[in-house]
Amino acid sequence: MTLNRSEFKRQPAKEPKTKPGPRQRKCSNCGSQFLQQRMGQQVCSTACAQSYGRRISEQQQRKKERQERAETKAKLKTRADWLREAQAAINSWVRLVRDVDKSCISCGRQHEGKYDCGHYLSRGAHPNLAFVENNLAKQCVPCNQYLSGNQIRFRQGLIARIGLEAVEALESDNEPRKYSISDLQAIKADYSARLRELKGK
Repeated sequence: MTLNRSEFKRQPAKEPKTKPGPRQRKCSNCGSQFLQQRMGQQVCSTACAQSYGRRISEQQQRKKERQERAETKAKLKTRADWLREAQAAINSWVRLVRDVDKSCISCGRQHEGKYDCGHYLSRGAHPNLAFVENNLAKQCVPCNQYLSGNQIRFRQGLIARIGLEAVEALESDNEPRKYSISDLQAIKADYSARLRELKGK
């Protein structure tokens, strides 16, 4: 079979790609607009490059010093310090996350006043239960501070939430729990991370 030349369509020649020219960007040091001459250029002049380099170096140095101070401070903390910080972390998690929509465990009121994290079995008498979540609940300040925890009503509220069997198991829990500094650091880190997740939502 013979084909006519007219049946072949000649493709138009492609125009050569042109390289993109310099683009405007904001100087990371002085804030003025300049034409970027090379990839990754962040500053408009040699003077700004030197100034910007010094600023970045100073920021890195300050960050390093803050880290060193934090590490030194952490080394100076006693077990009592870590115990207090770990307790504050789990208490905040109970109030602001787990029980945020719940009323006071004892009086049942839901109001705009202040709330604490109450312990059904006190930390003084039952230090082994200080971090047991079933022993903790959001409680209004009057019940927790002025009524010494309002324990009878606390027990009634706890039974309504977790059941009598769980409350009796808590009351008979005499398992010794000795928390080392590393244990307390882990507890603080865990509940602090849970709080950050809430803030990030």
